[in-house]
Amino acid sequence: MDEQQEHYKESKLIEFEEKFEKASNNYLESGLALKEIRERRLYEGQHKDFKDYLSVRWQMTESYASRLITAAEIYVRLRGGHPEVLPKNEAIIRVLAKVEPVEQQVEAWKTFAEAFAGQKINAGKLEKYLLENGYIEPKVPKTPKAPKEDKVETGALDSVSYSVIRGLIELDTKSVLEEFHKLESSDLQSVRNKLMELVNQM
Repeated sequence: MDEQQEHYKESKLIEFEEKFEKASNNYLESGLALKEIRERRLYEGQHKDFKDYLSVRWQMTESYASRLITAAEIYVRLRGGHPEVLPKNEAIIRVLAKVEPVEQQVEAWKTFAEAFAGQKINAGKLEKYLLENGYIEPKVPKTPKAPKEDKVETGALDSVSYSVIRGLIELDTKSVLEEFHKLESSDLQSVRNKLMELVNQM
């Protein structure tokens, strides 16, 4: 990068940073400013990547910045569809972001805005409408994972002698105990303990 290009990137970075600062709580202007900085890679030369830039310059996570950028992109897309009203806050945009493919977002917003014309619009109403009209799928609750069972290696089970198994079948306690003693010094102590519990229950 020559000196002229470097100066141009620095001036553009300052320009979009000023826009971001002035935007304050305006998610649209904030998102658009960050989008320009990211896509033009204006942070290069001062930071190793966009994530580092966000962290050092704004104390912001990359996921939050991506959310602002996505919200701004959706707003611009909606504006291009010329709806009668546009979303007033990021919470509404986040719900609309669930509609896929993105080309359906304009249609979904227009039909929703028409259905609730003259009424107060919020994220909750939008999500309910999108669910009822098939624009988004309901969340499927996660099935809780079954507790892990203690596993005994196959090799350990295979090494238990036939006489132990036969002793258990025939309830020959003496034979079983004799075989248990052979396992005491081995790495199969857990197998031995479980079998001992079975014998004690007989």
